[in-house]
Amino acid sequence: MEIILESLIRPPEFEQRCDDFIDEVLEKVAQKYPDLEIYVRNATKYTIDVLPKQIAILRQLATGKKLEILIEAHRRLAEKDEILSAQQNTAEVNIWGNEGSISRNQVEKAINEVWNISFQYEPTIVHQDIDLEDPDFPNAHLFFTFAAHESTGRE
Repeated sequence: MEIILESLIRPPEFEQRCDDFIDEVLEKVAQKYPDLEIYVRNATKYTIDVLPKQIAILRQLATGKKLEILIEAHRRLAEKDEILSAQQNTAEVNIWGNEGSISRNQVEKAINEVWNISFQYEPTIVHQDIDLEDPDFPNAHLFFTFAAHESTGRE
């Protein structure tokens, strides 16, 4: 009975890999580059976790039918993310630099370090949007999706 309860409480293996990846990026990359803005989160959990706050804000900004439509849209998105989170989790890594080539160089190094960390955690899907040519605002947005291992059957 205790084993069954533990398996129900413990997050899926892919969720743990995603969270461990996030922790390692925060510890090893964000602290190494204090001049950069580095924001990392589990994007799959985000919508679910912030729904009550979003609804409170919407109540301040809208009323009547518009409020109902906005709340319903946010609820549907949270429900979709909750269903998706049972199958996979996505880590979102945003890196912003400041003006100058030193910052651009630091953003590039930070991206490489994030990629190197990601290999340990075996993301199944990776998407990136990188703009290092912007002279005022070099930036990178990386998305690493972690899912159950199909080849091994591990969760």
